[in-house]
Parts: sequence; C-alpha cells; structure tokens
Amino acid sequence: MEPSVLAPRKPKPPKWWILVTIAAGVFGSFIAIAFAGDGRYVVPPFTMDLSARPAPAGKTEFEIKPTVTGVSPGFAEAGTHAAPLAFRVTVTDVNGLVPSDAAKASTPGGFADFMKANGKDAVRSFALKVGIVSLLGSLIAGLAISMGRWQRVVGSLLSGVVTLAVLGGLTAATYDADEFKKTNYRSTTGTPADNVPTDLLPGG
Repeated sequence: MEPSVLAPRKPKPPKWWILVTIAAGVFGSFIAIAFAGDGRYVVPPFTMDLSARPAPAGKTEFEIKPTVTGVSPGFAEAGTHAAPLAFRVTVTDVNGLVPSDAAKASTPGGFADFMKANGKDAVRSFALKVGIVSLLGSLIAGLAISMGRWQRVVGSLLSGVVTLAVLGGLTAATYDADEFKKTNYRSTTGTPADNVPTDLLPGG
C-alpha cells in the first residue's frame, strides 16, 4: 500500500495583515461617514439637514439658510465634544413659524436648547443612520482587502464596530450643547449676522 500523501498546509498570512484589516475597518467607517453621513429631518417648525464628517477636533455647526422665512441667516460653531467628528445642523425651511420659535432660533444658545428639547427623535434617527453607514463602510473595506479570506471581512467589520462604539461613546460622554451659549451667529462672509442684537455681540 502506498503511503498517503498529505495535502500541503495553506500558508498563514503574515501578521501585518492583522494591522491592515484593522486599518481597513477604521478607514472604511470614516470614509462612509464622510460620503453618506447625512439626512433631512423635520423638527417642527424647522426642516433641517443633519450631517457628520470626520474632523481633527469635535465640533457642531449651526447654519440658517437665507431661504428660511422669518429668521435671519447665520452661522455658528462650537467645540461641543471630544470625538473626531464634526456635526452640522442646517435649517433649510420653516413651516408655521411663530414668534416664540423665531426667538429660539435667534441665538446659537437658544437654538441648541431648542434642539435639546425638541430634536431628540431626529438626532436618534440620524445617529442610527450614521451607525449603519459606518458599519457598511467597514464591511465593504473588508471585502475589498479580503482576497477570498472571510476572516479579513469579519476582522474589518469588528474593527468598524469598535470604531463606532468609541466614537458614539466619546460623543455621548463629552457632548456639551451649552458651548453654543458662548458664541454668536455670524454671516457666511464673517460679519455679524442680522439676527443677533448688537448689544450681544463682542464689544457691542
């Protein structure tokens, strides 16, 4: 009887592939957020676009478009959290604006309070969308580098899960909307916006 011939073992990939897999999950997550981390929501009476993008330092931006009737356009930003993400709230339309709503949107601090009280559902839906987009990005990145090895796909996805958990946890733990009470609106040209009383402006 001839001795059986053992099939040669499949060589193990070099260990640096582990780092490549982790990096793919992280970068896939961030790239997906940058390209698809946005959505349109209604927080009565405002219609607004919410977006997220990678950033060197965590911040939130408010913008009121010139097309919004009843509220003067303006822009404000504040360093609200520690996670390396920039969030943006862009008010694009209004329906049934009353004076009290206009007053809430007239200062960044007032609008931050309005969002804290009324925008929870929109923010929750947006966060869920960003989370799904982030994980899909990690999955696609894993497939791109897998070369037929399912372990790399799983590893990249797990890396994305950890990345998302860190970003979400850090944002939730450090977010401080009161930082907007230290700011004022300015126009997109850098001058004070019309909806800010001059006595509230620095030096006013």
